[in-house]
Amino acid sequence: MIQSIKIVRELQGISLEDAKEVVHSSNAWADLRASHDRLHAQAEVAGSVIQPFEPRFDVGDSVEIESLETLERFQEKWKYHHPLTEEQLEFAGRDATVKAVELYYGGDFLYELHGVPGQWHEQSLVAL
Repeated sequence: MIQSIKIVRELQGISLEDAKEVVHSSNAWADLRASHDRLHAQAEVAGSVIQPFEPRFDVGDSVEIESLETLERFQEKWKYHHPLTEEQLEFAGRDATVKAVELYYGGDFLYELHGVPGQWHEQSLVAL
């Protein structure tokens, strides 16, 4: 899918976000995503079924925000939705409780934390 987004972007001369929207709205990709979801719902790995779209953390879970180094690396590499802000970096290493969980279009979970600004990606949090 990523390669398709890049190709659409280059061929149509549009932004990465617009190209992502074009690809995600394609019926062909919708069918592929549906097949992928069905396969994951049926797949057995080590005796347990993989459940698609299950968050790592639930509302009320205690988490630790990753280290500043990890957050900065994520901030540098992540080029899609909900980038980490400079304000969020100030909360590196702190403990928090999950206030809300949201499934972003495309399958990424985003978390709101009590007393901490912004929306957080799973990669930015560690279970306590």
